[in-house]
Parts: sequence; C-alpha cells; structure tokens
Amino acid sequence: MFGADDGAVAVTVRDYGVGLRPGEAELVFTRFWRADPSRNRKTGGTGLGLSISSEDARLHGGRLDAWGEPGQGSCFRLTLPRRVGDELEGSPLPLPGVRSVAAPDAIAAPDALLAAPVDTAQEIPLPEGEAPEGEDAAEAPERGSAGLSESGAREETT
Repeated sequence: MFGADDGAVAVTVRDYGVGLRPGEAELVFTRFWRADPSRNRKTGGTGLGLSISSEDARLHGGRLDAWGEPGQGSCFRLTLPRRVGDELEGSPLPLPGVRSVAAPDAIAAPDALLAAPVDTAQEIPLPEGEAPEGEDAAEAPERGSAGLSESGAREETT
C-alpha cells in the first residue's frame, strides 16, 4: 500500500507467512539475524537484506519498521521524507500494533493494509515550488514530477 502526506511518503508490504514472534520485529534488521538459524533450514537468506534496506532508509532520512505475529504474517513499512534534510514526524501509513506520531489513534487491523493495488508508475508530486535537483522549476513538469524518464531512470541535464 502507498501513502503520502505533506512531510513523508510511505509504502507497506504485507505477507501471510509464519509471522514474527514477540521481540523479533526489532531483531529482523540486525545483520545476519535469521528466525531459523539452523543449517538444515530450507528457506531464508543470509540475514543481510533487511539490515541493508534499513541502512538505506536511514541514509535517505527515513526508516524501515516491521510488525508481525506468529501465524498472522508480517508487515514492513518504508517511510521517507518528501524533502531532503527534513526530519520524519511519523508515517502517513499505519503499521499494525505500532502507534504513529502522525496518526496516534490509527492502529489498523492487518487486513487494512491490503487496500486496492497502487499503480506502480504513479508519480509522486513534488511540493510546490521545488524542482528536482539541478533543474529549473519550469523544466520539471516536462519530465515528470521527479525528473524521471518514461522508464523510471533519472535523466541527466546538460
């Protein structure tokens, strides 16, 4: 699910797998942590993916949050600020079991995060008066709201 407000954009990803036991939501971002550390396991990776993702989010001024319950699956939320350098004051999307500063009473049921699918080609409009880095505001509308080409790649200016 996708959400946005004046200060941030967010996306959640939900699965209905085995879920997370109490306390594991904080551990999933630890390097090399795995829910099943046995050598006989048939699923899972090295335990680096979520750690790298969390660090990427942090380097972009955002955060990655997790929720899960045994037998209920897991939900991950990426929240990034709309403007470079702005501090996050919450997230425009609730995460089950996690109170958001932006919406303190919005504790959603897990299924509430499974709203209508979002068009992956959807543009995220820039705040008024702001152009993509290195461009005039007048040029930005010609190339889309984020200075991206039709393929989604950032176009270079000369």
